[in-house]
Amino acid sequence: MDLADLDDVATSPAVQCSTVKKNDYVVLKGRPCRIVQLSTSITGTDDDHSKVHLVGEDLITGEKHEDVLPSASNIEVQHHVCVVDHYLLSVDDESMMSLSAIVGRIKKMKVPDNALGKEILTKAQVDLVQKKWVVRILYTMGEQEAIALICSPSHLSVSSHTHAIMTG
Repeated sequence: MDLADLDDVATSPAVQCSTVKKNDYVVLKGRPCRIVQLSTSITGTDDDHSKVHLVGEDLITGEKHEDVLPSASNIEVQHHVCVVDHYLLSVDDESMMSLSAIVGRIKKMKVPDNALGKEILTKAQVDLVQKKWVVRILYTMGEQEAIALICSPSHLSVSSHTHAIMTG
């Protein structure tokens, strides 16, 4: 996958709820999630179908989302989750990071408004000249989020992971 395509990573076809397993990537309530808990319950009558209770952690926000669906219904899966490391070049006065990937393109991205964002701002003010810092970015469903800050020796690794739910 080309780095230019990372902002366009989208969902894939649906699978039956009964085939979803813990740690699979699915779309719950319109959000890309990793399944952290699931259970199946069988209803009391022969005419009713079993239900699947899914709890997922949002890949971008970290929030929990849950849903209860008939086991025979379909759920959208998230096959493409990419993680790319970028050198942190600078942070401007408006908290926009300048990041450089292996291909040499400069990318602008807002510093996250969380503990990681505070750490990025601190390192950018104090350590950016003495050390090389790498910001790990997660891309999925057209969204992106900084998920880690790493002190890098002198190389930049790009690791694109494509996760697929096995349906067979």
